[in-house]
Amino acid sequence: MPELPIHTKYGFTSTGTMMAYWMELMKGTFFGPISSNTHTIIGSIAVPPTATLGNTLMRVVCKETTITGPCHVGSYGETEDYLVNVIIPVDPTLSVLPTSHDFGLVPSGTTSTEWPYALSGLNLTPADGNITITPPANFAVSLTSGGPYTAYPNTLIKGYTGGSLSTTIYVVFQPTSPSTVYSGNIGHSGGGAPSVDVAVTGTSPCEAVADLNENFDAVTPPALPICWDKYISPSFSFQTVTTVTTAPFSSPNCVQLYSSGATAAIDAPLLITPQLNNINSTKMQLRFAGKGASTNLSIIVGTMTDKADPATFVPFATVVVNASTWTEFTVNFSTYAGTDQYIAFKHPLTTTYSYVYVDNAVWGINFLHVQIQLGLPFRILPIIRQPLTGHPEDLEQHGI
Repeated sequence: MPELPIHTKYGFTSTGTMMAYWMELMKGTFFGPISSNTHTIIGSIAVPPTATLGNTLMRVVCKETTITGPCHVGSYGETEDYLVNVIIPVDPTLSVLPTSHDFGLVPSGTTSTEWPYALSGLNLTPADGNITITPPANFAVSLTSGGPYTAYPNTLIKGYTGGSLSTTIYVVFQPTSPSTVYSGNIGHSGGGAPSVDVAVTGTSPCEAVADLNENFDAVTPPALPICWDKYISPSFSFQTVTTVTTAPFSSPNCVQLYSSGATAAIDAPLLITPQLNNINSTKMQLRFAGKGASTNLSIIVGTMTDKADPATFVPFATVVVNASTWTEFTVNFSTYAGTDQYIAFKHPLTTTYSYVYVDNAVWGINFLHVQIQLGLPFRILPIIRQPLTGHPEDLEQHGI
């Protein structure tokens, strides 16, 4: 059999209790574990084609704390051994091992390191035939290490004879866009056997950008947009930096920063922009909307070298926010002379257990500053909030 399905549960509930399964499918080699700290475990253990036939050991371990392996030492737990009979299947079967792989971070426009997996088949019909291998988008497969590779939407054909198959498939990940998570299944079909898949995933990392225009409305709360980040103090587990639907500046979402009981600046929650490549260009500005949920609150705008280290936050400007009323702010970065690559919005901690909100963050060129630097003519017009009527000379007095 290519897989042994597992579905079991223990007769009590206890926070932190772990259960795990292993099988000794080859002499002295354990496969697994299937493990969980929930009441019920559902999963399967892949049986390799080289597994020793006949009776073998399946070990089940239940323990109050973390299980480190099939031969664990500890108290408050239980270990049970069972016999499992490994036999040669009589029906056509295809199997893959391993059944999944994560390529991790691979820059867009490049190709990952090659990853191999085993494909085998038994009792295939007809005796001589083909297996079709179908990669998902942005992944490519080959029968030979180093390629050539077959990419989606094309398929790779592997022939077999005598009703059996044993081969290695080589996979690469080829992301085409930055800041994207890719996933899919490599399909295997043919030989009269049920189809089997290898699940593959990969991510192209965020890249430094020159502008931002984020209203936080394209995500599902509490998620932040891709490449936006946050810092939460490990000392205050109830702190949050999330998108919410509570009275946003632009519907449906805004970002909420909750301070919990923090009072030290190093513990303040942070909303952090994607990496920027032009903070020190002297012609940029940050525009955003902000508000508080109570009085005596502000938003501290600053820069960071390392988004994972709150100690690298350097304040640049502080804006006072109104309680429950949105205000639009502009922070001019023309005087910034540092080398940081992230901008962060920081909770002021002037009031504990309080909320501040950010929405519609825009990073772009300050065109007025550029005009002044280049010596271009410009004219500042007053904001007319009421319609004007009267003679042309009246309008001229208003600078129009």
